Amino acid sequence: MANILETPEYSDGTTTIIRAFFHLDTTGKIVSASQQGLDLFGYKQEDIDAGLTLSDITPPEERTHVKESIAALLRGESLSGSNYRFKTRDGRSIPFFVHAEAITEQGIITGIRGIFFDLSESERIGLALEYERRLSRDYLDMAGNLLLRLDITGKVIMINRAGCAI
Repeated sequence: MANILETPEYSDGTTTIIRAFFHLDTTGKIVSASQQGLDLFGYKQEDIDAGLTLSDITPPEERTHVKESIAALLRGESLSGSNYRFKTRDGRSIPFFVHAEAITEQGIITGIRGIFFDLSESERIGLALEYERRLSRDYLDMAGNLLLRLDITGKVIMINRAGCAI
């Protein structure tokens, strides 16, 4: 079995999650990124060499969250992971789960390294499930008869509008 960190994709059998690795300096400049990360965001190594920063890929609505997380890491705090949205070169917003840690050399924090897990497919599946749930609820509510669902103890766990009107 391959180490999860050795392959750019992880699959649990229902979804595939693309992973991208990154390394930032203490100012937020991207020092390096895996090829998967470059491909996912639409950048090239030349962009990193030209000074691409974390701020460049952070949409305005995420900047406070990202800045607080980076500050915590630079203070030596541990962050086990968090959800963020980042933007690609073409402006698309992609959801990620990010795990990062401070890089220390002789007790001094010199940067941050981490891994992005692309949650796009998981988000798409979640939205599709929510749509189907709402559609099912609408169909149940259109029925003129009482419809309800009970759990094993007899507690009502779902009831349509006709049932609520009684």
